[in-house]
Amino acid sequence: MDLPLRPKQIFVLVFATILAVLSYWIPAPKDVDVSPSFSTPSLNQKAHV
Repeated sequence: MDLPLRPKQIFVLVFATILAVLSYWIPAPKDVDVSPSFSTPSLNQKAHV
């Protein structure tokens, strides 16, 4: 693990981090009131299964 990170690896790392943040924030929008109550049950079912 002492190998220096290549630009490609850094890009993938940053991209994965951004993707994780987006996937964390998008499913729970704070400004929308109708979407959460409508889409949360299906998301919970998929998560539990």
